[in-house]
Amino acid sequence: MKKTIEFVQEREKGAIPMSTEQNKAVLGRWLEGFNKGNADLQVALADEIYTTDFIGHGFGPSLDDVKQFVRMVLTNAPGNGVTVDDLIAEGDKVVARFTVRGKDPSTGQPAHFLVISIGRFTSGKIAEVWQLMMSGESPW
Repeated sequence: MKKTIEFVQEREKGAIPMSTEQNKAVLGRWLEGFNKGNADLQVALADEIYTTDFIGHGFGPSLDDVKQFVRMVLTNAPGNGVTVDDLIAEGDKVVARFTVRGKDPSTGQPAHFLVISIGRFTSGKIAEVWQLMMSGESPW
């Protein structure tokens, strides 16, 4: 028996369709913002590019959790850098594979994280994110 996999693109009522390139630019802007190291700017950017009813899977369920995470990372671990390795879009979703490098604030030792994040967009804003993070050097 053959199984068919159907790709379903969610469309919210009243959502303004954006191109995959526009959505990629929004997520790329968010990730590149971490390289500036300014928590206040990054929190302000979160207000601009995330929906107010944002849902997070993997690091906190709300926009307030995102802002708290941003403040913690950029305040406690300054000098961290984000390198975007891949940015792929289809429909209303953008997948990013990126590497975070910096120092562990408690030990001063180098820290490396590989992150894969899937963002769902509504009207050009990030509405939902699924994220997986792995510490250590990239296996690929």
